[in-house]
Amino acid sequence: MDCSTFLSKITGKINCDAIRKTGAYGPSWLDVFDRCTVIVYSETNDLTSGNTILIKNLDKTNPPKINQIEFRKNDKHVSTVPDSFANQALAQLPYESAPATMDRLTFQSRITGPIDLSAMTTESKAYRWWQDIRHTTATFSSTGSTSKGTVIMLHSLNRINPPSLDNIRFREDGNDVEKIPESFADQALTQLPYKSEPIPSSPICNWIAAKGGKTSIKMFDVLDIIGAYKGMKSIGFTPKTFDVVGVLAYYKGKISDGDTFITC
Repeated sequence: MDCSTFLSKITGKINCDAIRKTGAYGPSWLDVFDRCTVIVYSETNDLTSGNTILIKNLDKTNPPKINQIEFRKNDKHVSTVPDSFANQALAQLPYESAPATMDRLTFQSRITGPIDLSAMTTESKAYRWWQDIRHTTATFSSTGSTSKGTVIMLHSLNRINPPSLDNIRFREDGNDVEKIPESFADQALTQLPYKSEPIPSSPICNWIAAKGGKTSIKMFDVLDIIGAYKGMKSIGFTPKTFDVVGVLAYYKGKISDGDTFITC
């Protein structure tokens, strides 16, 4: 196994506190200087014989990068070590517990009403919601930037509010991700400002919201609700006549007409 493959099998942040600090070198990880600057895994208790794996500078960069991993044999640098030895070392690496995370669907389910963009400033600042100058997107960031740190973005709130799942975006250092730390998501949800009117909790309103809102109704949605009305399909509830008529109006783009039959 080479260093690159070894690195790819390290699955998280290494817990240096769980690595022994005393005793001889050998087939269990040793924190040589008790500062996580060098941890060593060796076939023998003598670094001048047998295979050895060193991971350096974990006190500065953890999980490690490729230049922090070194393979040695008989006290000389080598590019590979036996797979069995490398896998044994990997199996004994202790990891820090991963923080709890939240996905976009869970985040969406915890938005409890229409979001009040007017309550947000256009000035970007860490750990505070702000809106863009077009008044369409709300952003919450750990750094005050959309390209660094952990970021939540709620798009097209001028059209779909509360946001659909497709309009919720999570980012980490400029890259889209599906999950973010739960503590960060909770903080964002706590600070999210809402309009005074709550989301109606009726089954038809919940169904429409799940489709992305009144302007996102598609032909298949119309067929589904008609089928449910006739008892030929299950959508989680039995729609009423007004529900069907209202959804059909939304599909045709006649929002105000649909609102005369459905109150959401």
